[in-house]
Amino acid sequence: MIKTLKNLLKQDKERYTVPRKVQDVIPVRRIWKDGIFQVGGRFSKTYQFTDINYLVASREDKEQMFLAYSELLNSLDSGATTKITINNRRLNRANFEQSILMPMRGDACDVYRREYNQMLLDKATGANGIWGYALKTAANAFPDVYSNGYLAGPASGQGENPYALLTQTGYREIFYNTAQSLFVLTQDLGDWVTKGLTVSIKGSFDAQNENNLGRTKTSPQWLATGRNEAGELEFNQTQIGEENLSYKQTNKGYRSVYFEAVANWARTFGKHDLSAMFLFQQSQKNYVGESANNSEKALPYRHQGIAGRITYNYDNRYFVEGNFGYNGSENFSPNHRFGFFPSIAVGYVVSNEKFFAPIRDVVSMVKLKASYGLVGNDQIGGDRRFIYNETINTSGGSYQFGTGNTTYTGLRLGNWANDSVGWEKAYKLNVGAEVSLFGKLRIQADYFRERREGIFLQAASIPRFSGLSTSPWINAGKMKNHGVDASLEYHQTIGKVQLTVRGNFTYAHNTILDNDQPRWAEPYLNKIGQSNWQEYGLVAAGLFSSQEEIDAWPTQAWGEVHPGDIKYLDLNGDGKVDTYDCKPIGYPNVPEITYGFGASVKWKGFDFSVFFQGVGNVNFFTNNTYTQPFTASSISLSNVFTDLIGKYWSESNPDPNARYPRLTTSPNPNNSQKSTFWMVNGRYMRLKNAEIGYSLPKQVVNKLRIDGLRIYVSGMNLLTFSDFKLWDPDLQTGAANYPNNRVYNIGVSLIF
Repeated sequence: MIKTLKNLLKQDKERYTVPRKVQDVIPVRRIWKDGIFQVGGRFSKTYQFTDINYLVASREDKEQMFLAYSELLNSLDSGATTKITINNRRLNRANFEQSILMPMRGDACDVYRREYNQMLLDKATGANGIWGYALKTAANAFPDVYSNGYLAGPASGQGENPYALLTQTGYREIFYNTAQSLFVLTQDLGDWVTKGLTVSIKGSFDAQNENNLGRTKTSPQWLATGRNEAGELEFNQTQIGEENLSYKQTNKGYRSVYFEAVANWARTFGKHDLSAMFLFQQSQKNYVGESANNSEKALPYRHQGIAGRITYNYDNRYFVEGNFGYNGSENFSPNHRFGFFPSIAVGYVVSNEKFFAPIRDVVSMVKLKASYGLVGNDQIGGDRRFIYNETINTSGGSYQFGTGNTTYTGLRLGNWANDSVGWEKAYKLNVGAEVSLFGKLRIQADYFRERREGIFLQAASIPRFSGLSTSPWINAGKMKNHGVDASLEYHQTIGKVQLTVRGNFTYAHNTILDNDQPRWAEPYLNKIGQSNWQEYGLVAAGLFSSQEEIDAWPTQAWGEVHPGDIKYLDLNGDGKVDTYDCKPIGYPNVPEITYGFGASVKWKGFDFSVFFQGVGNVNFFTNNTYTQPFTASSISLSNVFTDLIGKYWSESNPDPNARYPRLTTSPNPNNSQKSTFWMVNGRYMRLKNAEIGYSLPKQVVNKLRIDGLRIYVSGMNLLTFSDFKLWDPDLQTGAANYPNNRVYNIGVSLIF
C-alpha cells in the first residue's frame, strides 16, 4: 500500500527544465480534436457540467452536489487529478422568492413579513446589489461625487450610491489551504480464485481550510440641500463613515475520510459476456470553524452502503443489467436508516440481427433500450439533521415569576419528533431508441417518467383548533414527472467542406399528486394536479374607463379603485374580487422546454461554428417599481422605464387596453396584484456562441517550427430573440440582477 502511494506521488511530479525560449514556458504541448491536451508529461480533458445556482443553496445542498461529482471522480483512474470550477453568475430571483421568502397571508402581520423579505432580498442579491441600485436610482437623484470632492449619498433609507458601493467600501481576500491524499491497492485474483476476478481497496483523506480576511469601511457621504447667498452648495452629512479600514478574520473548513472496497469479475464464454461488481463504501466528514456554527453541524457526517451490479450481453445484440444499492443514512431513526434500491435495464441492438443486413447501408444502427428502478434520497430535511428528533425553541416567550417579578424566557417545542421519517423514493422509468442513418445522421430519443413518494413536507391538513403550535413534518408528498429528451447529430463531407449539425430538445413537466393540503372550496384553487412551479393570480379584464364602470363592477378588495386601475374577474361569482378569485395562469416560471442547436463548417484552413439555445413554456411577471414608478418609499429609487412613455392610462389617453395602468405617487395595492395583466411570455432564443477561425497550412507552420497556429474571433451571448424587450428574459422578475454579459474574444492558438 505504501509502495503504491509512493509510486502515485512520483508519477504526479513533473521534471522541471530551465526554459531557453518563449515556447518552453507555454505548458500546453499538444491538443487533440476530442479535447484532450498534453501538459508536460500529463494528459488532460475538461468537462462542463450543468449550471447550478450556488448563491441561495444551503450548505447541505452544496455538499450533495459535490458528492454527486465525487461519484464520477471516484470512477476515474487512481492516477487522475481533477479540478472542479464553479462560476457563480447570478441569483434567480423568481425561484428565490417562491422557495425562501415568507408568503403574504392577508393579515396585519404582512407589513412585518414584507420588511423581513426585503432584508433577505438585500442580503441574497449580494453582488447584484450594486447593479440593482444603479438601475433603481434615478439619474438626477444625486451625482457620484460633488464638485468639492464630497462623496454623494442619499438620506437614510433612501437607497445607496452605486459608485460608493463599487469603489469606497474596501475589499476581501480569501486564502485556501488544501491537502489531498489517495491510496489504491489492486490485486488480480485470476490465478488464485477464478479468472477475471480483481479486488481493490481505495481510501482518501482530504482537508481544506479557508481564511477570509475582510478590510471594509463605510465612506462619509453628503447630500446637497441647496445653495447659500454666495452660491455655494450647502450639505447635510447623511453618513459619518470611517476613514480607516476595519479588519475581520474568519476561518472555516472540513476534513473528510473515504474508504471503498470493490470486487470486479468479467468473463467471456463464446457469444456470452458476463460481468459483476460488488462494492462497500463508507465516509465521514467533519466541519470546523464557521462551517460548524452549531452543535449539530459540528458532529461528523457519516454515510455507509453497499452496491452491486451484474451484466449480461449475448452476441452484442441482447443486453441486461441489474443493479442494487443498500444505503444507510444518519438522518433517519434506526428503524428506517437503511434503504434498498434496485434497478434493471435491458437493451436490444436490432441492427446486429442477420435479417437487418439488407438495409444496413441505409439504417446503419437501431438500438432499443429501457430501464426501471427505485432511487432514494436522504437529503430531505434542508438544514435539519437527525430529522427524526424533536427540536426545542429557546425563544418561546417570556414570563414573570417570584416576588421580584423576575422575567424568564420560556421554552417551547419547535419541530415534532417523527420516528417514521424515512427515505424519499422515486420510481423511474426510461424508454428510448437510437437510430443511425447512412452512417451520417444519428438520432436519439428517450421518454422518461418518474413518480416520487415520501416527499418531506410540513403537514397542512391538521386544523388550527387541534392546538398544535407547529405542524409536524412527514413523508406525505407525491409528485409525477414525465417528459422527452431527444438529440440529433449529422456529419457530411461535400468536396472539401466538412459540415456538422447538432441539436437537442428536452420537455419536462411535473404534476403534484399529493401535498397534504385540504381541498379548497373552489376547484381552481387546488394545487393537486398542477405543476409544482405553477403561478396563481387574478384574471385581468383591462382597465376601468369610468366611475360608472367601477360602480357596476364587483367590489375589489385592495383599496379604493379609480378610472385607469386594473379590473379583475370575479371567478366564484360572490360579488367581490379577492384572493379566492386567483387561478392557475400561464406556464410555470421554470421552463418546461429547453433546446439548443448549432452547426460547424470547415473548409481548407477556415472554420466557423454557431450555437443557439432557447427555452419555452415559461411565464413570469413584470409588476415592479420600474413598471409602476413613483410608488417606492424613496422617490430616488423610482427610476422609470422609457417603455412607459405614451403607453399608460391617463385622462388624455383613456385607453382601456393601455399597456400600463394609471400612474400614482404612492403604492397602489390594486394594480400591484399578481395577475394576467403583468404576465409575459418568457420564451427566448439566444445566439449563445459564435466563432470563426483560420488555421495556417501545414507547410507554413512547419517552417515556423510549430505544430499549429490558429487565429480566431469568437463571441458569447451575441443576440437574443424574444417577445419581451424590457430586460434579459433569462432574469425573469430579477430586473435589477446583473444581466448576462456579451463577450467578444480575439485570440491566437499555438500548438508546439
